[in-house]
Amino acid sequence: MAFRLKRISLVRRASSRLAVGLLLLASATLQAQADALPPVTGVTFDGTTVTWDALAGATGYNVYRDFRYQTTVLATAYVPERTGEIRITAFDDDGNFSPLQIIEDDVVPTTNFVDVGSVDAGVSEPENVFGIVYSDNAGEIFWDRVTSRSLQYSVSNNGVVLGTTDGTSFFINSLLSDAENRVSVVAVSSTGLESEPVSLLFDTRASELPAAATETDSATAPIAGITPPQNPVLDIYSQTAAELFWDRAPAADQVAFTEVFRDDVLLGTSPGTSFFDDTREPFTRYRYVLIAVSTNGERSARSIINPDPFDGSNETVVLDLLAGISDVATKNAHVLWGPVVSSLADEVPEDWTLVSTESSTVDGTVSTTRIYDCGRSGSATLVSTLADRLTTDMSFADCDTPQAQYYGDVQVVSDGRGFESITYQQLEAYYEDIAYLEGNVTTSTDEDSRRVVYTNFDYGIETLMEDPDDDEYLSATMNQTVDAVAAGPDTFTTSLTVNASWTEGRNLAVTTESVFSRAEGSAGNYTSGALIAEFGDENLTLSADTGNEATWFAQISTSEGDESFVGNWSDLIRLP
Repeated sequence: MAFRLKRISLVRRASSRLAVGLLLLASATLQAQADALPPVTGVTFDGTTVTWDALAGATGYNVYRDFRYQTTVLATAYVPERTGEIRITAFDDDGNFSPLQIIEDDVVPTTNFVDVGSVDAGVSEPENVFGIVYSDNAGEIFWDRVTSRSLQYSVSNNGVVLGTTDGTSFFINSLLSDAENRVSVVAVSSTGLESEPVSLLFDTRASELPAAATETDSATAPIAGITPPQNPVLDIYSQTAAELFWDRAPAADQVAFTEVFRDDVLLGTSPGTSFFDDTREPFTRYRYVLIAVSTNGERSARSIINPDPFDGSNETVVLDLLAGISDVATKNAHVLWGPVVSSLADEVPEDWTLVSTESSTVDGTVSTTRIYDCGRSGSATLVSTLADRLTTDMSFADCDTPQAQYYGDVQVVSDGRGFESITYQQLEAYYEDIAYLEGNVTTSTDEDSRRVVYTNFDYGIETLMEDPDDDEYLSATMNQTVDAVAAGPDTFTTSLTVNASWTEGRNLAVTTESVFSRAEGSAGNYTSGALIAEFGDENLTLSADTGNEATWFAQISTSEGDESFVGNWSDLIRLP
């Protein structure tokens, strides 16, 4: 049976986050060329806050962690959220900077940095919280910031989150009328750390409105502590119907119903422990989320079926994504099957039987058509035309070779001097795996360099296991240029969309915004360039610009914030 992978449309999204980051890194280099202020001195860390001496004439300070820009502050204090070497530079209104680093041998090192070995994991709660009840369903809560961290604030009513803001107030138009509303505000850091909640009672039963909200004990504020749906499973009945099942929460949680979301859209609710979905599209993989809701409005954490590529521990997600992207290069179907297909244009297997040969001449160009019996009931047709280059059009119908069984069409163009173009037209190769190839790959080689260009190249690999449920698959659409030069490091640029077992069946867009450059002579260590993997609003940015050819730097950005990691190039992480 022919194997057909669904063709993937390429998605390209620019990452403004990376562009800003590279600009700021570049500004650090430019800053060194515009030093006109003396170094910042007296940088210390007390376990919570980094402080330094005020510099005469300075109007602000830039904060760096491990030579990466973090933020700009006007005061002489900064609360770090991650460990690392914190450096401070000053600037004035005329565009002058103090040095980020002293590199001359005869100059005493500056004291503008301090090593932060550990940070206070706590987030201070909002201060001076007060509220106003405007009407029987509207009110507003206010607070003051208490640290220099980059904070957001989450506001809830009776345990149900209403929304978030990076400001210091929140307007509510969904208060319960003729009732006490317990409104809470929580400070949330960029890494997802939360403060203790501060709560007020918004009493819409007041005889006169507007009225001030009253204080209440924060310790008694509702906490989303009910048990999330346990052991969720999905049974698929047909191409359009499936059912979800889960275990009932303890009776003490007083669960009223369970919300069922599919790809972030609420499908409905269930008072029991199952939900039937007959609105599925054929051949589509969905992500379901279950949330238990109690009788007093508390909501549980999520239970996920078929998670997104970015669901789970951030560190695990980073390593899995990088290893997966490396897998795209390792299992590139052209690298596996291109040389074999190309060789058939010159020499067919010995057990193929020549059925007929026919030649024709058009405008002085000779074309030769050869038809072979290529095993079982299969046939192969090869049409060779020689002009300035040799063009061979090959059509396979269940043809056996020592390497694989082929089905489909392919064209090979070669000049015999280092140029080769292979255009796959729905070619399939069957061996231990099933491979599907479509698109063009051009190779140009001379004594000093080799360039490989993939143009709208689709490929798929399906690895068959004893248990069909364990089958692994990988499909990708590539537009990529790879350069290998004898006199310097290898480089590549890429734009691809990949759908594989490790992406949880969803299309992941991978692009480079700058050329990736490999360490000369290395097996796969890269020293410059940035690569972005994106799914929806979540993304992973991999940077090789670490100053150490053995390491990479990655930042993962999700709805829960940003988190960064440093790792080593390894056999599991090799780019094309």
